[in-house]
Amino acid sequence: MEEAARAPSSEPAPPQPGGLTITRTDVACLGPPFVMAIYAWASIPLGPWLIGPHPFLLSALRGSISALIASGAKGPIWLAMITPIPIMVAVDPFYYWAGRRYGRRILEHYARQSPRSQRLVARGERFFARWGAWTIAFGYFLPVPNLLLYIAAGEARMPIPLFAAADALGTLSWIGLLVCLGWALGSRATSIADNISHYGLWFTGALVVLVLGFAVVRGVRTARSMGE
Repeated sequence: MEEAARAPSSEPAPPQPGGLTITRTDVACLGPPFVMAIYAWASIPLGPWLIGPHPFLLSALRGSISALIASGAKGPIWLAMITPIPIMVAVDPFYYWAGRRYGRRILEHYARQSPRSQRLVARGERFFARWGAWTIAFGYFLPVPNLLLYIAAGEARMPIPLFAAADALGTLSWIGLLVCLGWALGSRATSIADNISHYGLWFTGALVVLVLGFAVVRGVRTARSMGE
């Protein structure tokens, strides 16, 4: 795969925040990733209940690491490979589109969230500048959130067929690795999955408490910082 060269965007720039106007195109571009982020959090409790008796259903609904390993252990391998594909690639084209539409502004917005976010953006841009489409193909194995690489690909105007091919290769390689791991572990992976399902209620309850506690602490800190 050829390294994608960066080129300035030729599309009309969306409105600037000073006179912000959210269009239907903005909603179509950014809405699906936003909804998927909410879904990812809301569907966490499904994991403990489904991973033991229904790993393929969990794989289709979440595409999580544990679900892929468990489905590989219970087989068949071909079904374990194709089941999670739709959920795992659902929003990838929208991140690419956001990169094409908003360019550097969306990366800069992400970088301003925290010092760690700034480091991740810089690292992702370095990887993409050096390796181009290969960073998309091996994004799951890099210490950078995939979404940053997809946005960088859009900003660089990578050809859509090349992006789609690299994304498919990367997704299948990641799925294949975890499914094969589950197949190799066999009954041990199945036993672990069944135990997780057995204690799913306690796990989910503890998770809800932790999430709520984190939200409360973060809210208190925000309120204090605003009052200073």
